[in-house]
Amino acid sequence: MNPEPAPHHPHSPSHSSPSESHASPSSSSLITEVQVREMLKLVEDPELHMDIITLELVYGVQVVEKTVKVTMTLTTPACPYGPMLIEAVKQAVKKIPNVEHVEVIVTFEPMWQPSDDLKAMMGLL
Repeated sequence: MNPEPAPHHPHSPSHSSPSESHASPSSSSLITEVQVREMLKLVEDPELHMDIITLELVYGVQVVEKTVKVTMTLTTPACPYGPMLIEAVKQAVKKIPNVEHVEVIVTFEPMWQPSDDLKAMMGLL
């Protein structure tokens, strides 16, 4: 007689329930650039009604331990929504588990120039 294999009980340890979201961070919970960019897709430019990733406003994301640095630009140096966008970036990134500090660096080097693909998406070509 062959013993039957033990039944497989699938469970996903990577999924946490809402009640676990405030659990203390583990050392294996690394913050990734992909996570940061996904959260930044939730930040929308109020004038153009598109997210800042699609708008190509984010030039770079650096993660060092629990600190995230986002280098970005604005559509123009005089953008009236600049302070609001910067705060929205900080708030979005802070929603990622284990993020303790968010630094946003605004640069105009280079100035924002939408790609041809983005221009086409915006109906400018």
